[in-house]
This record gives sequence, C-alpha cells and structure tokens, in this order.
Amino acid sequence: MLIDDFFEMEEKYQLFDIYTENGMPCWDLFRYQIYVNYFWPNVYKTKAKQIIDLGIVLSGFKIISRSIFSFFFRRSNNILFSYSRHLNGNNFLYDKVAQHVVDVFNENILIVENVKASAKYLNKAEHNFSFVYKKIIYCNKKFPIDNYKYIEDALINTFGDLKISYDELNKLYNFFLKDYRYYRFYFKLKGVKRLFLVQNGIQKGLFAAANSLGIEIFELQHGSFGKDHLAYSYPSSINPASNIFVPNYLLTFGKSWGKNMNIPMRVIPIGNDYFTSSHPKVISDDSVLFVSSIIHGEELSKLAVSLSRKYPNRKINFKLHTNEYFKISFYESLFKDYPNICILKNEKDLSELIANSTLVVLINSTVLYEAINQKVKVAIYKKINYLSQSDTFKLPNVYLFDNLDELQKAIDAEKKESDVVFFEKFDQELFYKLIKK
Repeated sequence: MLIDDFFEMEEKYQLFDIYTENGMPCWDLFRYQIYVNYFWPNVYKTKAKQIIDLGIVLSGFKIISRSIFSFFFRRSNNILFSYSRHLNGNNFLYDKVAQHVVDVFNENILIVENVKASAKYLNKAEHNFSFVYKKIIYCNKKFPIDNYKYIEDALINTFGDLKISYDELNKLYNFFLKDYRYYRFYFKLKGVKRLFLVQNGIQKGLFAAANSLGIEIFELQHGSFGKDHLAYSYPSSINPASNIFVPNYLLTFGKSWGKNMNIPMRVIPIGNDYFTSSHPKVISDDSVLFVSSIIHGEELSKLAVSLSRKYPNRKINFKLHTNEYFKISFYESLFKDYPNICILKNEKDLSELIANSTLVVLINSTVLYEAINQKVKVAIYKKINYLSQSDTFKLPNVYLFDNLDELQKAIDAEKKESDVVFFEKFDQELFYKLIKK
C-alpha cells in the first residue's frame, strides 16, 4: 500500500528531524498535502465559483459586526472552534460533533465558527477572522532550499517522481506561519486555557500556537479515519514528544475507532448522543442514497446516471458533501435528463435520509458507519480509497461491488440483523473527569 511506502520513507530519511533556520521542525506541516498530491492529484485543484447572494451578505454583515465586538471584548478560558453544517428541526445550523461540549459548558465557552457567517446559528458564536488576517498580512519566508532538495530526493527515490513544487511547499510554510502568529495573538487576547475543535482542515499553525502557550487541546472526531488519514496516522516510531504538531486528546465516537494505527495523542472514546439518538422511526421509501464528496463525486455521479437509466422509476438521492456545494450547477446539468435523481445539500437530516433508504451507496465516508449503526444496507463502490474501510467489509449489511449488476444484487438483498456499534452514548462522567484535570 502507498501509505506503508510513505511511512517507510519518513523513517528511512528521518524527515521528522528536518528543521527550518529558526529551529522549527517542519515535515509535519507538509506531509498531509504531499500524500494527497500522490494519492488524489487532481482533487483540490478546482476553484469554487463565488456566487453573491444579497440576503447572505446582509445577514453575514450583521454576524461579522457583532463578532468584531466579541473579538476584542469577550474573554473565556474555554474556546470551541465549531463547524456548524447540520440543521436541527427548526432549521438552525449547529455542529452535531461538538454540541455536547456546548451543552456541558453552557455559557462558559466561547464558540468560534469556521463556516460562512449565517444568521441561523443555533448557538451564539463569534466569526473566525483568521482568514482576514491571512488575506491582508504579507508573509514571504523562504523555506530552506537544501531542506527542499532533501525532501525531493526522498520522494523521487521512493515514488519515482516529484509531485510537490518548491513554490507549493513555500505556500504551505507561509500559510502555517500566518496561522501560528494569528492564533498566538488570539489565544493570549482571549485568555484561553482549554481548546476544543472540530478540525476542518490541517490546522498545524493553530496546534503549534496552542502548544507554545501550554493550552490543552481536545479534538472532537468529526468523520471516519484510518491508517491512510495523515491528520492522525503516523509511523510507529512517532510519539507525542516527537517533532509534530497535534492535539493532546482525540475524543472519538466510540471504542471501535483508531485501531491498527499509530495515533500520537491520547485517544479517548467519549461517544456522541447526537449520532446515536437520531435514528428516526420511518419506513423506507425504497430510495437509494448516494453519498458523494469532492474526491468521489465523479465516479459516483456516473454510477448514479447508469442506475437511473436502468431503473428510471426508482428514486435516487444524491447527497453532496459540503466541500462540493460549489459544484451544484455541474450536477444539476449532469442530472437534468434524469428526473428520478434528486440532488441534496443539507435540506434533510442525514440520519433521516439513511433511515428512508433501502441502500446507501458510497466509496469512503463516515456515513458508512452511520448506516451500519442504523442497520441499513451499504454498498461500497470499489474505487479510489475504498480499502481504508476494510474493517467493515465482513460486517452484516455491507456489500462491495464493481459494477451495476453487483449493485443490483445489493439492492435486492435481504437486510440482516446486526448488533455492530460505531457510535456510542456520550460518556458525560468521563468528559467531566477530563476537563477537571
């Protein structure tokens, strides 16, 4: 596997021991993007079209105006970087992953939102201004060319070619430095002692700033991850004291997560009621749910069209990931001749969509585990990075397929009884023990 070759290269060339001129270890800043460049070289190259909506601009302006006041005058020992992309029953945005933290701390935590400003947040939040800082502050530090040459040799000798340029690496380096400087200032301004976050990117600058100030970091698991997810997975020789920038704790959905891989942080199975309790008692409408993402959309959309052609009377829901909302016009054009395909963003709760479906179709997604938890059949398309979910392949109601005929067999198969659990109940007592320490 590519990931094993990658880990072997990291250890053979001692890449974690590369430092910048000011003594900062730097390989951990680049490894995720370098791995993506080799494994999914074209995934993040498409730029989102900026669509201006006056209503969103006005509501966003109100939120940002209030956030400016909060930025300078509100203090808190506890801060949560939230990513509110779920809708509750009243159509308010909230973060299903982090809501337990909000429930426990109530008003004693400052919530910082990482999605676009919206008037429909369930919880009072301050907008994250780091993007403004990165836009207006100039930083053009040069990563040592000798270090780049060493990384270049390691990559070429291992994989036969080079898929990251010096300019791209410099961009990552300066992005890190801007983040680091901004968050050091921000955390000192706010008086932060404890940091909770839902990671919506590779936030090494934020981690480095918090670590430098002695702030305890708790990351909340927001999706599926395995050995090939380099935000969490490291070679066996790496530990929390190594030259890396990671949280102190990773709070997972349950005991099933983080096995058979080296995670150099303390992994705590804390659970999450917002996943375990949201199983609507609804009757399946015999629809097929496709779960897309920026990585898998091309393969899954072609498959959805093929299924629609073969079964024009079967309802097909095509659920977009938030990272591909900007492509909705592309999908609308692609599916315009197939009225049984319905494109969805976040109009409906995902648990309800799963419960309504006779089958969930995906390549790699946390939804696989949610569907198993809800005892709904799942068909895994054997494309791209499907193998990283191999721990599920032999479980009841999980089917692997290569083509439309095999997919049809999964649709027709009888649903089996299962007691597999990936999302456990929130352990409030354990959470209190962690934060009281």
